[in-house]
Amino acid sequence: MRSSLGWGLTTLLGCNAVLGIPEQVVVLCEQSGDCPGGYCGSDDRCDDQQWALRFGDADDQAVAALDYYDGDREGPEPGRLVMVGSFEGQLDFGEGHRLESVDGRDAYVVALGPDGLPTWSHHFGGPGDQRATAIDIDIETGMVHVAGEFGGDLEIDGTVLPTTSGQAQGFVAQIDPAGSLQWARAFGGTQTLEVRDLVTVNGAPTVVGSYQGPWTRGPAGAFDSPSAVAGFLVSYDATATASVSSGFGASQSLSPCCVLIDPLTNDVLIGGRFRGDLDTGTAVLSSEGEDGFVFFLVDDPNGGPRQLSALHLGEPLQAFGTDSLARLSLALNVGTDTPGVSIFRLLADATTELVRAETPEGSAEIFTLTHNRDNETLVFGQFDGTLDLVEGASLHADDPDLFVVTIDEQWRLPPGRAWAFGGTGESTPTGIATDDDGYTFVVGTFDGELSLDNGRGAPVLVGEGRRDVFVARLRL
Repeated sequence: MRSSLGWGLTTLLGCNAVLGIPEQVVVLCEQSGDCPGGYCGSDDRCDDQQWALRFGDADDQAVAALDYYDGDREGPEPGRLVMVGSFEGQLDFGEGHRLESVDGRDAYVVALGPDGLPTWSHHFGGPGDQRATAIDIDIETGMVHVAGEFGGDLEIDGTVLPTTSGQAQGFVAQIDPAGSLQWARAFGGTQTLEVRDLVTVNGAPTVVGSYQGPWTRGPAGAFDSPSAVAGFLVSYDATATASVSSGFGASQSLSPCCVLIDPLTNDVLIGGRFRGDLDTGTAVLSSEGEDGFVFFLVDDPNGGPRQLSALHLGEPLQAFGTDSLARLSLALNVGTDTPGVSIFRLLADATTELVRAETPEGSAEIFTLTHNRDNETLVFGQFDGTLDLVEGASLHADDPDLFVVTIDEQWRLPPGRAWAFGGTGESTPTGIATDDDGYTFVVGTFDGELSLDNGRGAPVLVGEGRRDVFVARLRL
């Protein structure tokens, strides 16, 4: 039993197969009674726009990234959440969208409507392991771009991408708003490769990641990794032709984490971490340990090649983003500063410290961040122990749990805008997005049980496999 907390929540009762989720709880709201979705609104009635879902079976399932497209509010095209990941065994999204892996680990992409029901899905399979790890939706056209890695030959809706080596290679695909595959391409070399992120530039995808060894597939021809682990960039044009492929590295190692496009200037920004000396062409950045970097690829006003400038960060960069005013937020995972203390920092424009968090007896790490319609910054991460925020807010977790912290447009932490989500096992965050109606989507993986309590309800998801996927639409 759970007593009222002031918003109309009176009791929690166990039941089965609510929204297809075994052992989900039902929330009772004062003004409307049973709420199958699990959340009450500010008017003490059921808020069916909030929900939490679990996907998975007895095997291992994962979600790597998500994006949200608001669609045509005045027309027939609804908004949709699209997420990508990988799975073993079977993955059932409901409504007939049931996927089964072919050999080992396969990749998937699925689109969910605002109600959480699937509208279309794709299975990327074949011999060896396949993973979809990055996604971006073109806000102008609704085209979905997906990228990832594959081992043996990769098949997507009858399109086969052959492998040219026994190691992982990259793929990128374009899917139209209705879910039809438009094209798919492969890239990479003869050794290992990991796709980290992608962004849509002028209607076509630009992909970044890390690789080792010779690069053999791309318009630039063959080139070698400039360091043991180096970064790569592959850009495609509107004809699905790779127009640019290049490698960049530091004297020891370099790994990009993310890429975005400046909403005002159309400049491309690439962020990540490096060790050793990093030669940008105009300056050499040197690190004593592992530092962060941001590359700015700026369009030449005279029509020449894009010009490169760089920002050196003294701590590893985990995630970054820009709001509609092109203000840059940087999430830095400082790590262990003193024994037993783990710290992360969130910076604005690389100088203003927004949030500094410490876990005196545990750890904390930001995984990803986003910005909403009000230019607020939302960070999504994992922690255990006690998470102390600079402004005085404090969260506690017995196991590795999830946290979401919201920073307002004035770079302040408003009261009551920090949440912890946890359960009986370990939970890992992988993606966060917002829609124009003020809801926040969070996705990740968990084992055991997971409660997504945002102060308006607390549905409990019960896992079946080694790892299951969760996705929720919440008021935060």
